[in-house]
Amino acid sequence: MGPLPLCPPIGLSLLLLLGPGLGLSAASQRSHVHRRGLIELAGTVNCVGTRTPVAYMNYGCYCGLGGHGQPLDAIDWCCHYHDCCYKRAEDAGCSPKMDRYSRKCVDQHILCGEFPASDPVATVS
Repeated sequence: MGPLPLCPPIGLSLLLLLGPGLGLSAASQRSHVHRRGLIELAGTVNCVGTRTPVAYMNYGCYCGLGGHGQPLDAIDWCCHYHDCCYKRAEDAGCSPKMDRYSRKCVDQHILCGEFPASDPVATVS
């Protein structure tokens, strides 16, 4: 399969720093939010790389749950950067682990935002 892909930091910043306006508000949907967030993150990983999201579970010091120490390599730095983005988004009042977001995959880059239904590039969902 070759080496693991490097992390595109700008794409992750856009992905993670979304406002609460895109979030789910119905209490009845809250139980599905975590699973939905994992599916969206998996779609993002599939877009920017050639390996499945499972390949990154418990990788290095920062990929997976928790995080500590010095990142081991570029992939681990990507996971560290991801954790930092989540923290900045939470500090800004957002809920990046809970909020839904619109995104699409274009040439192995994630674009975030709202897209018209007529957009020729497939929306990832």
